[in-house]
Amino acid sequence: MAELMLRSAVDAANLSAVRIESAGVAAEVGESATPNTVTVLAEQGIDGSNHVARQLTEQMLADADLVLVATEAVRRRVLNYRNSDASKVRLMLGEGDLADPWGFSLETYRSTARELQPAVEGWLEEIIAGMRA
Repeated sequence: MAELMLRSAVDAANLSAVRIESAGVAAEVGESATPNTVTVLAEQGIDGSNHVARQLTEQMLADADLVLVATEAVRRRVLNYRNSDASKVRLMLGEGDLADPWGFSLETYRSTARELQPAVEGWLEEIIAGMRA
């Protein structure tokens, strides 16, 4: 959900040079987004139907300018990868963990999207500022 929301914001800002991708540290590789994720994204005008989960790799970390993670536990796991740079690995919400809605109600997914929205806006501003620097 975070990837697609941030990608949508980046696209709306016409930042074609910015690439947004997601991968998990324990991904169910090849799995589609949950129906609740697709529904919540559709409510925002975002198509999540083609999302496919993939595993984070050391090469992805080496290529990334910024790595956003949902929780401190995931941040610690990412920092154990070779090519991981602590200065690039940041919490999506800035501080505190983002609750995983997987397996919960549609309203829980909506709540997660509401929690993500200001973070997405903040990261978009930071990306824009970084491009101007």
